[in-house]
Amino acid sequence: MGVSLVSCLFSTEELLASNLRGGKSKINKNAPQKPALNQVIISAIQEAVKNKFPATFKKSLFGMAINNHITALRRQNNLPVEPDAPQEPLMNAEQ
Repeated sequence: MGVSLVSCLFSTEELLASNLRGGKSKINKNAPQKPALNQVIISAIQEAVKNKFPATFKKSLFGMAINNHITALRRQNNLPVEPDAPQEPLMNAEQ
């Protein structure tokens, strides 16, 4: 539910350029820090999910689901998950 609401309330461009809380990359320490998504909207989504599923809601899983969704969007749009991460070379068709 949270991922669906995030997809509806934020543009794809905004999701591709951000992450949930604006934290630094844990994979590439030299990568620039991405801006956080609007925390007012995120809090409203979190409360809606918590109210709908009070017995099973976990804040950590909510955040992980949102960031995993953003990572999947970056992969679908052929963007590097981490902008400065070394990319594997493309295989030449002649090789």
